[in-house]
Amino acid sequence: HLNTLQKLYAELLTTSNKRLSDLETLLDFIQSATNQLVWLNEREETEVTRDWSDKELNVPALEQYYESLMSELEKREIQLSAVQDRGEALLLQHHPAAKCIEAYMSALQTQWAWLLQLTLCLEKHLKHTAYYQQFYRDVKETESWINKRDELLNSVYSNSEFTLDEGERLLKGMQELREELNTYGEVIATLAERAQNVVPLKQRRAPVARPLPVLAVCAYKQDNIVIEKGEQWVLHDNSGRVKWRVSNGSNSSDCNVPGAVFLIPPPDKEALDAVERLKRQFERSLALWQRKQLRMRQNMIFATIKVVKSWDLAQFLAMGADQRNAIRKALNEDAGKLLAEGDPADPQLRRLKREMDEVNRLFDEFERRARAEEEGKNAMRQLTEQLSNLQAKLDEAEHMLNLRLTAPVPRDLDSLEHLVIQHKDFETNLKSLTSEVEAVQSTFRSVTRKTPQMQAKVDKVLAQWNSLWNSSHLYIERLKCVEIVLTGIEDCNNVLSEFELKLAAFQEMPSELDNLKTVHEQLVSLQKEVSATQPAIDQLIDDSHNCRRLVEKSRAQTHRGGAHIDLDRVDTDVTRITQRWNNICSQLVDRMRNCEAAFNLLSKFKNSYQSEVMIVDESYEKLNSIPPVQVKETVDLTKQAMEEKYRLCDDTLSQLLSWVAEVEDRLASQDVAQEDIDQLRNQINILKLVKEELESQARPVANCLDQVRVVVTTGGEYLSRDEVLSLEKNGKALRLRYDRANDRTDKLMRRLTAAKDELNKFKSELTTFTSWLDKARHSLEDRERSFAQLNKMDVSSESTREFVSDVIAHQADLRFITMAAQKFFDESKEYLTCLNEFRTSLPARLPHVEPVSPQDSAVRNTVQVITQQYRDLLGRANALSDRLSGVGGRQREYRDALDKARAWLRDAEPRANKVLSEPVAADPHTLEDQLSRAKTLNNEFVAQGRLIDNAKQAVESLVRSVEGQVSPGELASLQEPVRDLEAKYRQLSDSLAQKCQLLETALVQSQGVQDALDSLLAWLNSAENTLKDMTRPVSLQKERLEDRLREHRVLQSDIDSHQPSVESVSRTAQDLINTASNPRLAKKIETKTKDVVTRYEKLQDKCHRLGESLSEVHHALCLFSGEAAELERWLGEASEALSEATTVVRVDELCKQRDSRKDRLETTLRDGRTLISKKDVTDTGNVRDRVKALETQWRELNLLLEDRQRLGKARTEQLMAYEKLRD
Repeated sequence: HLNTLQKLYAELLTTSNKRLSDLETLLDFIQSATNQLVWLNEREETEVTRDWSDKELNVPALEQYYESLMSELEKREIQLSAVQDRGEALLLQHHPAAKCIEAYMSALQTQWAWLLQLTLCLEKHLKHTAYYQQFYRDVKETESWINKRDELLNSVYSNSEFTLDEGERLLKGMQELREELNTYGEVIATLAERAQNVVPLKQRRAPVARPLPVLAVCAYKQDNIVIEKGEQWVLHDNSGRVKWRVSNGSNSSDCNVPGAVFLIPPPDKEALDAVERLKRQFERSLALWQRKQLRMRQNMIFATIKVVKSWDLAQFLAMGADQRNAIRKALNEDAGKLLAEGDPADPQLRRLKREMDEVNRLFDEFERRARAEEEGKNAMRQLTEQLSNLQAKLDEAEHMLNLRLTAPVPRDLDSLEHLVIQHKDFETNLKSLTSEVEAVQSTFRSVTRKTPQMQAKVDKVLAQWNSLWNSSHLYIERLKCVEIVLTGIEDCNNVLSEFELKLAAFQEMPSELDNLKTVHEQLVSLQKEVSATQPAIDQLIDDSHNCRRLVEKSRAQTHRGGAHIDLDRVDTDVTRITQRWNNICSQLVDRMRNCEAAFNLLSKFKNSYQSEVMIVDESYEKLNSIPPVQVKETVDLTKQAMEEKYRLCDDTLSQLLSWVAEVEDRLASQDVAQEDIDQLRNQINILKLVKEELESQARPVANCLDQVRVVVTTGGEYLSRDEVLSLEKNGKALRLRYDRANDRTDKLMRRLTAAKDELNKFKSELTTFTSWLDKARHSLEDRERSFAQLNKMDVSSESTREFVSDVIAHQADLRFITMAAQKFFDESKEYLTCLNEFRTSLPARLPHVEPVSPQDSAVRNTVQVITQQYRDLLGRANALSDRLSGVGGRQREYRDALDKARAWLRDAEPRANKVLSEPVAADPHTLEDQLSRAKTLNNEFVAQGRLIDNAKQAVESLVRSVEGQVSPGELASLQEPVRDLEAKYRQLSDSLAQKCQLLETALVQSQGVQDALDSLLAWLNSAENTLKDMTRPVSLQKERLEDRLREHRVLQSDIDSHQPSVESVSRTAQDLINTASNPRLAKKIETKTKDVVTRYEKLQDKCHRLGESLSEVHHALCLFSGEAAELERWLGEASEALSEATTVVRVDELCKQRDSRKDRLETTLRDGRTLISKKDVTDTGNVRDRVKALETQWRELNLLLEDRQRLGKARTEQLMAYEKLRD
């Protein structure tokens, strides 16, 4: 029983432990699922209870919330999947609480799907709400804009007395205002179109008077209610905080569904009403503009008539006929239009008609008197115009011709042909100016009163004309001479190549006497051809000297001294041809000498051979004629003679084979082609010695082989078979090895000679290029040092462009150097291949000779160094050109900004002085007019302060770009005009502000307290509305932000100018209150005064805080933009440098530069994100895109650097492994 009890206890314990484990697992799963459900329910509650009809809904904050929600959903999806996976695992393990687990999993899945649908609702409602708010903001801005234009029409454009200039400005302003109105007509039409798409958000909380159609923006499935996205339902009741009562048609039952699921479709009636209101307001503004414009036209005509009547003849003539006719035509047209449009009984129009008749008579009289004066000046004016036009064309032609004269001479006939065609067009264009030259001479002859200055101008133009033709003819002669030289070089190259090929065909001499005689005759014929070509070579040398003389003569006026590099290259080509010609002549002489020597040796050999044959024949005849006994003796003697000849032959063969083996060893012991010209020449000389030795042994080898042939032929009866076979085998081996050694020697010599020629060419081109590179580097350094002279910037810019063009043009010379080096490597490779083939064909089968490694190759390293130096020079030249372009652009911006500011200030200063010098009027009406004009001018000064700011920014940008490169004196000369301009602007601006305050105070004092308080209240209402319009989200687009800053400065100036008025009214009102006899009136005035002071202080404080906020955002945006631009520039340069980087050192250097900029990048990104996350900012897309672009570029650069580092490491490991294998 005890065992049974123990067994039962063990089973109970196991069951209890499993039960406890299941409960713990279930509890853990339920807690995780509950956490997820709580989070999902919180998000659901947030979305279904959100009130989309709220006017104060913060759309930017909601957009950020939406982005964070979507990001959080991505993270939550992973956690939810983990919980679901745990549930699935428990179900697969047949957990006892499977139904509970399934219920939780189903709830999680359902709630997750519902939350995803709610995110669709959030996205859709957010889009429509942003559209809704933006629409009403635009409507409000448009209303404010129209009100401001109405105010402008009723104030500035209501003046009846003005000067002509003021009238022109007013009319121009009226026309610009009309264009603005037309533009805003399109804006209102666009708003009308947009109103059709505005969703009635207020209707979501307004009581439903009758069923409304609504659209489902997401799918909804719950409690047997199935709604698909895009379905149309009917809304019956929206009074619930969360759910609406809706139905799917007229016959279906109602159901309660969260209101977030539905969207009330557009349009919004309030939006349509707002647009209609805008249209009516806009039409009233157009009608007001037409009335004001008609009255201003009348006043403008009277002002013009007044000015015309004040003219005298000198003023009339000073204007010019076109301007006078334009004024008269404009006056008559404008008056005619007004007379046609107006009432004939209007006294103003009758007066206008009388005045116009008098003006037309005055014009006729002035025209008659001016005609006589004009005829005398026409000839002089025509001559001046002709001279100016002709001078400009001649200067352009001279500049073009000088560029061609200083350009390098072409290196090929195609380029020359292109230049010839270009110059033909140039001369055609120059000939077309002949008629203009003759016209100038004819006009000058017709001028009655000739001045010395005019005579000098004509003489200068005619001298320039003759000089141009002389230079053009000289340039034609130069082109002809260059063509002769290039054609001569090409012809000589072809002839020399043909001679070289012919000479190469005479490498081996034939063994037959007749054939050898034929070769000798061919060499003699070739020598005649060479002699006939000698005059062409001499002529080419003379032509090259003549070409240099003509080119130097053509460049006498433009060349700055120093060598003519292009002519040096031509002389190098001619020198190279001369060297080849001398080599051909010397080789031809050597070939003929060798041929003659071979002919003599072969003749001697033939004679000796014939004598030997005759001796053998005589021996046979004697042998046949003697008796048998004597024959036997003779046979014995012959056998002894044959054996002796065999021994001699065998000994000679052995010696020659030993000699051939030594020659083969000497050939096989040759090294790779040397990269030093002297060492390479020594290699060639060694091979020449081998070749000469082979040629010197040609006769003994031939004699030996002939003896072998005779012995093998005649000794079969007296020698053993093995002896004959051995002798024949050794003879064939000698012939084979001798021919192979001779052939290989010739091939190796040809390859080394070709390699030497290419190395010579490489050295020659390298010397010329290095000389130019040094000069160009010094020139670049001089240009970089002269960068400080801003007054010579235009000249430096032009010469720098020419210098950069010259640097780019020398890229072809670098390519020639690279090609010569590559040809040298190719010939060296062929030489080494031939040498290794010979080494492996020897009986010892020697191993290959290894080529020179790229790291040890002096030529390759030189090419890399010179290429890198050229690239550095080109990069520095381009950088200097870019910097000059940048500084030139900033200098032009500085001049333009300074000129615009000066022009405006020059125009505004007299008007400001006029306003400042006017005494303060006594009556309120005149005071109001003075104040209106002073405020208008003051507002113009505040608004045009951007011109001064632009000039300051331009000079600061220019100073930053040349800082450290120009003298302090030049910097001061740049900054001084801007400081003077700013000081004058500040002085006038401050004076105008004080004048406005003075006029405000005087106006208040001239009015009663009640009128002054009412006027200030009206101004406060307008200023508060303006400030309210300004308190919209701050744009992160720099242009819009700066416009907002200018608007704020105008408002701030207006507020500050009203401070004395407020203080004055407050003091006057207080005095009146203290002495008032009517308590009700005193109480009323006190209330109004407190209201004015309180509202003014609040307005001042709000405007100040708004200014600080705008300035803070502007400073942060400028800082971010500058840092981002610098980082973008460096990232672009780093990517380009990385694409060209070929060494590990360069990649490591870029990594160091990247690491040094990491903190700067993080700071810039943090500043950008801070800008985006600021409250009340809009137009964040540009900054956000820039932040993302910086992050992407940085990430891509890191990946590229990692790849390059990994490849560099792998390449280093491979190289180390290779070196280890070599060792």
